[in-house]
Amino acid sequence: MDKKANRILCLILVLVILICLYIQLNFLFEHCSKQFGFFTCVKDYFNYKKKQLKGECYIKNYSQKGISNISANLSIDVYLINTEKLNFSYYDLNKTISGVNDIWKDYGIQFKIRNITEYHFEKDYIIFQCNDELVELATNASQDRLYDKVIDVFIIPEIKTSVLFFDVKSGTEGFGWTSFDCKNIHNINFVVIKTRNVKNITWNLAHEFGHILGNEDYEYFSGQYNFMTNSGCIKDKFYSTIFDQEQVNRIYSRAIYLE
Repeated sequence: MDKKANRILCLILVLVILICLYIQLNFLFEHCSKQFGFFTCVKDYFNYKKKQLKGECYIKNYSQKGISNISANLSIDVYLINTEKLNFSYYDLNKTISGVNDIWKDYGIQFKIRNITEYHFEKDYIIFQCNDELVELATNASQDRLYDKVIDVFIIPEIKTSVLFFDVKSGTEGFGWTSFDCKNIHNINFVVIKTRNVKNITWNLAHEFGHILGNEDYEYFSGQYNFMTNSGCIKDKFYSTIFDQEQVNRIYSRAIYLE
């Protein structure tokens, strides 16, 4: 191979390294800039990666389980999307809610199904309408690709808490929005749960109710053995259901509002 070819290969290699480095730094700035301790966040990330290379799980802190004096029954409205291919029966639904209640009973919260509604959508993509804003739902397509297609719209009902079960080939396993995310529309607390290729739907739904009840996620690499660590090895290996006392206190204040 001549020198010119070697230089071209070296240049390509350098460009690949720079692109990878840019992606890595962009990820860290995006995720760690939200944290109070930026450099601690970055350190946690690299500690997580080192443990991952060894086939181990990085656990920095085991949350101490908070004490709850709450006793609240929260009603939920359930929406089943495209039930003919959802592979999620009424029996599965009741079993899932029962499992969620087993988890939440330690914190004094129980969820009761108020209504079940079935929807059928024809299109590949579903978005939901929230305060006149269209937000992408259940797809990893870009905005340009999304709006190039004919899409179905699910309008979020203004009720205290609703849960949408859907079936898609890709996308997140679940997410939750509150009135704050919907620009403070009153009484919107909306949980979305995926049913396809999900290992633990019960845990996912219970976790998303944690958002509705006032708690935010920990980054997957934070090393926090906590219910709100939503991905990574801590979730996948342990499925922690521990809220600390500060989180329990938030749950108390939100539960009073939602009951």
